[in-house]
Amino acid sequence: VTFTSLAVQIVLMHILIAGRGHGASGMTWSYLLFSWQWLAWTWKRVRWQMLKDWVTCVLALLSVLAVVGLIKHWHLWNLLVSLPFFLVWRKTFAANVESVARGEPLALDRGKRGWNAAGIGVAAAVWAFCAYFVLAAVLGWLKPVALGAAPPS
Repeated sequence: VTFTSLAVQIVLMHILIAGRGHGASGMTWSYLLFSWQWLAWTWKRVRWQMLKDWVTCVLALLSVLAVVGLIKHWHLWNLLVSLPFFLVWRKTFAANVESVARGEPLALDRGKRGWNAAGIGVAAAVWAFCAYFVLAAVLGWLKPVALGAAPPS
């Protein structure tokens, strides 16, 4: 889901805005449908008791902020890109959540150790990339630049 969303976003950025963007935020929006499904499952199970769990509260808050973020068309594109994944995986996702709730171990294909390490490394690199630019913007290391037509050469 992450890499498909990133690939689609990169292509759309080049087509629509001549490549001026990075695409990191859109990848997170690709998981919104899955978080809604988990929140709905939790609501059906425990109703308002779900607010006693801080992880659930954070996920609910981030989901609300994500809905507000859908006004940015990149985020909406990534939500739409994740739709086929969600439709294919929603039953498996629900079954896995039920198994965890019952305390049963999941029979997951854990993959090969090297590929798992590579996946964790790539995810950590994406996080570090995003964190660096957020920190740089907050500390004033980056200055906003108006994007417009290229100056004549």
